[in-house]
Amino acid sequence: MPQPLTREEQNILLDIAADAVYAAAHRQKPPRIDLASLPPALQQNGASFVTLTKYGQLRGCIGS
Repeated sequence: MPQPLTREEQNILLDIAADAVYAAAHRQKPPRIDLASLPPALQQNGASFVTLTKYGQLRGCIGS
């Protein structure tokens, strides 16, 4: 079973997600991510789930 992500790893993922949402909202190309620069735990394949809310209201969600 995989280990839980550290707070730093969680923050990295949040920053990546925020950059991707910003780019999509502004019709820009998605940001390029240098996978080699990420911590080893973030270089592993895994599932994800993202929920977007605005003022506490669900705006969308998607998962893999």
